[in-house]
Amino acid sequence: MLDVNVPCGSCSAPIRFRDRVCPACGARVSPDLRSALEARLEASSADFRELKEHVGSASLVLLIVGLLHLGIGALIFIVERRADMVPAEHGADEALASLIGSCTIGVAMLACYGGSRRAPVAAMTAALVIWIGVNVVAWIESPQSFLYAFLSLAGVASLFAKLVVLILLLRGLRSAYRVRSLERRLASPPG
Repeated sequence: MLDVNVPCGSCSAPIRFRDRVCPACGARVSPDLRSALEARLEASSADFRELKEHVGSASLVLLIVGLLHLGIGALIFIVERRADMVPAEHGADEALASLIGSCTIGVAMLACYGGSRRAPVAAMTAALVIWIGVNVVAWIESPQSFLYAFLSLAGVASLFAKLVVLILLLRGLRSAYRVRSLERRLASPPG
């Protein structure tokens, strides 16, 4: 098993993962020392590097999904409000509710993206709950849209994209758990 540590800046005692203060002198562990610990672990473990890449990919998915929900929600709202461009199928209230729903999902995904650096397990779990919940609710509200999705190329592409997002988020969550587990094992001194 790896023994990953960096020397304390004050007394040179070994600092390990999860140490908030130096166990020898009590000096506060700086963010630079934490970064040095992670860099040392990445340099010494190909598995850790791969896990971090998976977490990073899932974080990027959160960013993209969040921005897409904001952008597409705004675009749909503008199109539905402009009766001279396309006849409105919905009233103004429904268009506004759709915009608010899409923006809420987008902001939630962006918040998960923001939290994925500090707490990847919590961020990925929240994102998965949101992603699965939103899609299940949408399919319950309109089961025919789920069935019609198989009848067009755009519908199949949409289902495929949703499945890819789900798989990447699941892989990111699994990797985040494994990273956390590895860091916890490395937090205790070898014995």
